[in-house]
Amino acid sequence: MKRAAIVVAAVIGAAFLTVSGWVSASAYAAPTVTQDTPPAYNYQTQYLGAPAQSQWPSSFVYRDIYLEAGSYEVQLRYRTPNGHWTTVHVAGGDFHGWYEWECEMNPGAGTYSMICSFRDSANLIKIYNSGGFEIPVSGEYIWGGRIDK
Repeated sequence: MKRAAIVVAAVIGAAFLTVSGWVSASAYAAPTVTQDTPPAYNYQTQYLGAPAQSQWPSSFVYRDIYLEAGSYEVQLRYRTPNGHWTTVHVAGGDFHGWYEWECEMNPGAGTYSMICSFRDSANLIKIYNSGGFEIPVSGEYIWGGRIDK
């Protein structure tokens, strides 16, 4: 009976850690992407002012993710306060293994730029850069990266 209680406690504890990890990482999908799983996201919700000012600080969001071997589509995107999604960069890439996935929002003189990078265990980095873009209005935005096989 004691052994069963310990197993149940371990399962409940693991479930709690998994859920709290997803929430703190601002991720809305499973931390592993395969052919059979939905896309993974690395998003942050934040107030963004329009137009951007270069003296404002950059913002970052991180997560660890495992990617099954294969080709993926990486999107850098944001959702406006009225719910419209805008993709500012799309590119492909080959991945396999664990990565630290970082997305960064950089305000500049009137425009923003977004960078998402994937760092593997050998410290090799794949970088995706949106270039400059303007946002339509000040408000609460969701921004970051999306990856899908």
